[in-house]
Amino acid sequence: MPFYDYACKKCDCVFEIMHSFKDKPKPACPKCNSTNTQKVVSACGIIIHSTRAKTFVLDAVKQESDKRAALKQMGIENIKPMAGVTLDQVYAEIDKNKTAVREQMCAQKEKDNAARKIKQREWLRKAVKRTPERAKIRKEMQAKEEAAKRAIRL
Repeated sequence: MPFYDYACKKCDCVFEIMHSFKDKPKPACPKCNSTNTQKVVSACGIIIHSTRAKTFVLDAVKQESDKRAALKQMGIENIKPMAGVTLDQVYAEIDKNKTAVREQMCAQKEKDNAARKIKQREWLRKAVKRTPERAKIRKEMQAKEEAAKRAIRL
């Protein structure tokens, strides 16, 4: 018989109960004895008894991690294949077109660097324009302050 997780709506206690799939129980909360509970969706564990199946699963996991490591060495990180596409297909495509992928990545980096430089130049240009304006405003403020001081002395 499987275990099921339940949560109490009163005290937010989460507890586990074993019952048949066909049963529809209304279990009581072990903390507050309330029957106002709700079944909670929980993760299930998979037990693999066959050593051959275990090695198959472990090999598949190792191959995927090796492929991700190889892609990381190429400079490709955080790959999330689209729906219907496996990591094996993505890796095979990239491995087949290594030079093309590297060229595209280099071109994108150059494009990003050029855009960043343009933004920096524009920011500097605006900053240079602002500086004379600020200097004029500062001089005007100083002249007003000095005029105010002279007016007080007289």
